[in-house]
Order: sequence, then structure tokens, then C-alpha cells
Amino acid sequence: MPSATIKIHVPHGDPKPLRAGEITNGSGKAVADSRMELDQLFKREEAGNVGVYLLTGAEPLSGVPAVYFGAAESIRPRLRLLCT
Repeated sequence: MPSATIKIHVPHGDPKPLRAGEITNGSGKAVADSRMELDQLFKREEAGNVGVYLLTGAEPLSGVPAVYFGAAESIRPRLRLLCT
């Protein structure tokens, strides 16, 4: 497997709220954000693209950590539906 470089961009200078990653010589991109900062994510070009997403949190009744995995033709409307 050839080597690759992963670039991580922190648009606000702080890696906690919004992070964007890209593998050079590839077509994949990743964006990570907190639920409280979704408005910033929705403004990004990537949010209008086909993609997969992970939502993390806890089960409401048990408090057990949980992960929801999904896919959408456009991430923005799907996350708006699920997270607002």
C-alpha cells in the first residue's frame, strides 16, 4: 500500500468544535463536529454531499453509550432531521 498524507484542518484554530480531514491522493473527506456547532457544519460544502455519518451519545433510559451509523444522498437535510 502506498503511503498517504492525512491533512486535518481546524477552521477556528481550536480542534474541539469543528475539524475537517482529507487524504491526499484520495477522494474521501471527513468532518467532525459537535451537536452544538451543527450550524457551522451545515455551511460547509461537504454537508451537501453523499456520505456516511456517525452520531454518538447515550441511550436515554439506560445511559449506556451508543453509536448510530447512517448514510444519505445529502448529509445536511438528514442531520437536520435527526439532530434538531
